[in-house]
Amino acid sequence: MFRFILENKKSIFLLTAITSIFFVFSHNSSIGYDAYEYLLIGRYLSEGGSLYDYWPSKSPGIYYFISVLSWSGLSFNHIQVALLLSVLFYITALILLYYYRNYSAESKYLLICFLAFIYFFTEMNFIQPDQFVIIFSVISSFLFSKSLDQISDGVINYKSLFTAGVFLSFAMLFKTTAIFVGLGFFIYALYLAIKNCLNAKLIVNSASAFIFGFASVFMVASAYFWSTGEFADFINWTFLYPMNAYPAHTLYLDRVYTKLLGLNLLYIASLFIFVRKILNSFFLSQRSWLFLCVSLSAMLIVFKTQAPHYFTLSYVFMLLMFVESNKTLQINRNNLMVVLIIGLLAISSILMYRPSALNRLIEFKSYDYEEQGVVNLIKKNTTEKDLVLFISSDDTKLYWLTNRMPPRPLLSTDVKHGWLMRNNFESFSKRVDNKNLKYILADDENYSLTDEVFGKDPKDFKLMDKFFEKIRSTYQMSYIDYKSNMYPAWVNINE
Repeated sequence: MFRFILENKKSIFLLTAITSIFFVFSHNSSIGYDAYEYLLIGRYLSEGGSLYDYWPSKSPGIYYFISVLSWSGLSFNHIQVALLLSVLFYITALILLYYYRNYSAESKYLLICFLAFIYFFTEMNFIQPDQFVIIFSVISSFLFSKSLDQISDGVINYKSLFTAGVFLSFAMLFKTTAIFVGLGFFIYALYLAIKNCLNAKLIVNSASAFIFGFASVFMVASAYFWSTGEFADFINWTFLYPMNAYPAHTLYLDRVYTKLLGLNLLYIASLFIFVRKILNSFFLSQRSWLFLCVSLSAMLIVFKTQAPHYFTLSYVFMLLMFVESNKTLQINRNNLMVVLIIGLLAISSILMYRPSALNRLIEFKSYDYEEQGVVNLIKKNTTEKDLVLFISSDDTKLYWLTNRMPPRPLLSTDVKHGWLMRNNFESFSKRVDNKNLKYILADDENYSLTDEVFGKDPKDFKLMDKFFEKIRSTYQMSYIDYKSNMYPAWVNINE
């Protein structure tokens, strides 16, 4: 390890400097809507709750990771969250540096800078399970490649293949999108099998080694959830709901040609350079082909939604493909011009999407204001055992700041909120019958939700009207005055 640090001291210094900037940027970006959900369920788990008491939006890994840190005493204030994100970025970059330790210094500099470009622009400045998916998928891909290094001679490294399956399984336990990495592996393995005319026995043995590695982790996870009586929930919320019930939408399509413009142009340029090398009969390593297959497979994710973090996995593997096929990259005048163009693309993307984001690099934001207003009001008028229900687009943030929870099973007004409302209105509305529910903070005439597809069906508004009718039968509207601000709150009149 000491030798690795010594031989890569300039790269590590560059990485440390960029990570410092990333820390400030992450801190000034707040915590993020999805991240609050991970923190809430993670904290709930650390206090003895069960994962599926509240319907999670992701696979179980991120919630148990947060739970362990919460149990160990981490409070997840803004500085701690920014530090955690910086550590994850640093670890990811170090893993890549280790694998490319024998490449040219320029290749390693490019690797660090491009990885930072990806993380700054694809919402990795918020807690995301994608950060773990990338770490485990990258390790899995290098092991997968290693296992097939001598495939042309009919030799397979089954140990590496098994371990690759294990790491990909860990990635899946953080987010289902890791399945597209597996699809990339399959396409690449099929290409090698056809190219090298492998016999059926070798193919079956290789596939079995990988599948056994992948299944071993899921068998342990399945056994655990079976023992807790949550196996059906585990299967549903890890696989069935994300793949089938989660609605496709184009709400974030504009990000493709604004915030992600620079990265998308670089993606296209990387593909063009790769094809040009093929046409010029340039030798390309097996790994570069593997990374290309994974990157293109991962890009299929964005046909579901175009939120920037859904592009991250594809971008990272395209970066690895580029570095892999430019092992001896040297900086010259033309390369410096390319660097300048990349810098201009980054600035253009910021200006086209959100110019105010530049302030996140030059200030250190104070979050004292978060403890004021409705947060202070709820804390003063309820205990931690009381339930509250926020029907607003910042509901998860308010639950986190007040340290209060809503009635089960919904934690937020995201797509699961609309899904339950449309498919089982009785269960959806029954939540307000909970005797521990003290306040419902919502404006029945001007509510905001985070369900991206709410309102596409006109019946959605009728169902919400029906829901508020039930609230009126049990709760009384009263505007609470707090420092000249009026908060619409429904109070249980039968309490």
